[in-house]
Amino acid sequence: DRLVDQLRLELAGPPELLDPSRHRGLAGIGLELLHHLDHGGVAELLAELATETVELTNRVGLPPGLRLGTTGVQLFGQAVRRAGIDCPDLDPGLIEADLYDAPSGADLMIGAAGVGLGHLRLLAYDADPQHLIRARSCASMLLEPAEPDQPPATSRR
Repeated sequence: DRLVDQLRLELAGPPELLDPSRHRGLAGIGLELLHHLDHGGVAELLAELATETVELTNRVGLPPGLRLGTTGVQLFGQAVRRAGIDCPDLDPGLIEADLYDAPSGADLMIGAAGVGLGHLRLLAYDADPQHLIRARSCASMLLEPAEPDQPPATSRR
């Protein structure tokens, strides 16, 4: 109840204060709320949340990334759709960037590890072979040395 009430307050506030990401923003809250669809009003709130998340992501243009980027927002959108709730589509340019642009580093937040894992998860929602190609590409990035004479990205801290 508190989460629902807090989310309603945040959605009623200035949109520039909202974060669409999965890590600390709307997509993450939405993924949690999907576990509570039996609670009164949650489905309707998720529809509003999904729309705001996608519109905000389209406006601010997040980079590819599982926790702080478009990969996580896509996962949220697909999960909402699977629950039978309408969700608008991300800007096609953002989806294309998520599939083809080089991730920023190797980490789970906006790096190759997160983007690759996210696209493996997206395969469960959408059998598009591009998701597997992207996951393989990210895995290759993690196994390649960043520079000559450097260990692979997975062994750096």
